[in-house]
Amino acid sequence: MKQRNHPQLEIKNLSVDASDGVGFFQGVISDVSRFSICLTDLPKKLNWKAKIMTVVVSGQGKNFKMSARL
Repeated sequence: MKQRNHPQLEIKNLSVDASDGVGFFQGVISDVSRFSICLTDLPKKLNWKAKIMTVVVSGQGKNFKMSARL
């Protein structure tokens, strides 16, 4: 995204499991910055009108659960 205010760091080999409160979807994290993450490869049926999404980031044998604001 070109609108982001902080520098982005490209990330490889991090997968994400995301829930919009109704469904559960898998994707990939392509880059991160100070206050944001860029999720890619999520299906179009994800409810993009949801205000909060639960995200589990997985990589190198570790999992991190967080809430994300859309």
